[in-house]
Amino acid sequence: MRKWLKYTLLVVMAVAVATLGVSAQSSAEVTQQQQSSGPRMTFEVMSYDFGEFSKGGQSKKFDFEFTNTGDAPLVVVRSKSSCRCIEVALPKRPIAPGAKGVVTITYVPKDSGVFNKGVEIFANIPGGSLTLFVKGNVQ
Repeated sequence: MRKWLKYTLLVVMAVAVATLGVSAQSSAEVTQQQQSSGPRMTFEVMSYDFGEFSKGGQSKKFDFEFTNTGDAPLVVVRSKSSCRCIEVALPKRPIAPGAKGVVTITYVPKDSGVFNKGVEIFANIPGGSLTLFVKGNVQ
């Protein structure tokens, strides 16, 4: 009788461990699927160096091109700059999966010196935002 009890207990424990393993695997798969679905904003470059230019010169502009590598429309909501010397032009319409879009950042030189500025882009992407950078040296 004791052997039978030990055997039954061993079988029950093995089934419980196997069930937990399958449950954990399913949970990980669901989380991975949730993370991989939705819009994705994939930039060709995330920073740009304007180099050296003069204070009295024209503004410097760069187009940050991106692709929606996700499986849902991408909506760019707004931007937030670390300086009033930055102007940002965002896409006005949703970007379909597989389609390209552009975020244009313009630096308007107001002071001399080296600069390194960030522009946070808010969209319906995982994490809610990402940051693009521009730098240069105004003489």
